[in-house]
Amino acid sequence: MTHAGDQLFAMNLVSGMRVYDTSTRQFRSLMTFDTTTGQPVHHYICPTASETYVIKCSFGGVEDMFASNGSEGGSIYIWDRSSERLVASLLGHPPGCNNVKWNPIKQTMMASGGDDGKVILWQIETKRDSA
Repeated sequence: MTHAGDQLFAMNLVSGMRVYDTSTRQFRSLMTFDTTTGQPVHHYICPTASETYVIKCSFGGVEDMFASNGSEGGSIYIWDRSSERLVASLLGHPPGCNNVKWNPIKQTMMASGGDDGKVILWQIETKRDSA
């Protein structure tokens, strides 16, 4: 849900990650766009049939290179934003992960929270970190 409460982010296996506009009550696909051409660039799709909905999308990491989200099954998925490739699947909060947020200062750190009442801090290593 956005801070203004006007859009809800959700995902299903048929159409991928989507935005539900609460004012029009319509779903829209969540994609990244090229600001010069206006053309869609990326579209993220849930990796497993058991994960019907994705909860709380977040962009982050070094140079905002990742798109990440929690899921109803408790998993956290992390995609490379440029390739749309799933780079990590973390199980942290069965029965559901409600929120993921990247640390804006320590860009390789992410926090997640779930229905289990816990907050987990994750340290994400990238190839750039080890070089």
